[in-house]
Amino acid sequence: MEDGKSITEDEHTEFYRFITGQYDKPRYTLQYKIDVPINLRALIYIPQYKPSLFKNYKKAKNSRRKID
Repeated sequence: MEDGKSITEDEHTEFYRFITGQYDKPRYTLQYKIDVPINLRALIYIPQYKPSLFKNYKKAKNSRRKID
């Protein structure tokens, strides 16, 4: 794995677009590296905009009818 400091912002944007299928840039990019007691690396992208998945969930949740 590459060192987090050697990866450019353009490379992060390209990778984010590849894994998400979106065309915007990530709002935040977080990188963590922990070596004790296990070796753990994390790369977290926070999207620029809220995904439409949440809009559809709210519509589905509100459209449920009560059965009397």
